[in-house]
Amino acid sequence: MLKYLLENVAEIIEKKTIPISSYLCTCMYIQKFVTQYEDKIPSFMPILSKLIFLPLSHSSGEVRKVAMKTLEIFPKPVLES
Repeated sequence: MLKYLLENVAEIIEKKTIPISSYLCTCMYIQKFVTQYEDKIPSFMPILSKLIFLPLSHSSGEVRKVAMKTLEIFPKPVLES
């Protein structure tokens, strides 16, 4: 279920058809996901990378700031894989 939800959100973000407030909420939910399910992150990395790296290049500085904060909480070994 979680994978399905994340895939749908990633697809919407790829199309850049959501408002800034939704980008911010998505990043905040990912922050919660990372802290609660750290052991499951490797299996979700292809999806999570779309959710994080696209907002890092968003035109809104606020979105980029929250996306960067989200990226910083990822465990380093996961990001390097």
